[in-house]
Parts: sequence; C-alpha cells; structure tokens
Amino acid sequence: MTIKWDDSAARAAVKSGGAAGLKKWADDVLAASQPEVPVSPNTGGGFLKRSGKAEVDAGAMRAAVSYAGPSDKPALPIWVHENMAVQHSTGKAKFLEGPLLASASRGLEATAHEIKARLG
Repeated sequence: MTIKWDDSAARAAVKSGGAAGLKKWADDVLAASQPEVPVSPNTGGGFLKRSGKAEVDAGAMRAAVSYAGPSDKPALPIWVHENMAVQHSTGKAKFLEGPLLASASRGLEATAHEIKARLG
C-alpha cells in the first residue's frame, strides 16, 4: 500500500479544522456564560450580557470570549467578573471562568473532531 502525503493540504486541513473547532468551543463558552452574567439596572439593564461575543483569530489559532462595558465604564466587565464580594440578584461573579473550565474537554474534543473531519 502506498500513501501519498500532501503536506500543504494536511496543514490547510489542520488550520481550517482547528479554527472551526475553536469557534464552536468559543460559541459554547459564550452560550454557557450568558445565564451567569449579572443583569442589574446599575450595569445598563443587561448591557453586559448583550455585549458578549466569541471570536477566533485563525492565523494565531486563538479564540476569545469577551464582554464589553459601556463607553463610560469600559472596565465594568472585569470588575463584575472578579468582584466576589458583590451579591448579584441574577448571575454571579466568575460568570465566564466557570463555563470555560467546564467546557475544556468538550472544546478539545470538538476541535479534534473538526480537524479529523477535514483530514478525511
């Protein structure tokens, strides 16, 4: 049996599959974090929750899930996420960290699946 290896095709499959898997993973983390994002009249009545986004930089093979603060309070997401002393009526601190840690094995599996699917 002879195997013909096409290095450029294999690299392209790994890159596109990796990016697709990272996007699925980031989308999963975003969706899982949404119910945990605190909603308060003091934080724009849900502005923080609505600002959530999942992005992938395929060139760098990096994914990010982020939340943005309003223009007058750009550090608000960090403060809300990290401040364990604040009691929220809905949601909680560490609203992004918990879903990220819980998704680790599923995210790696999704990424591996996307790569394998492209390699054939």
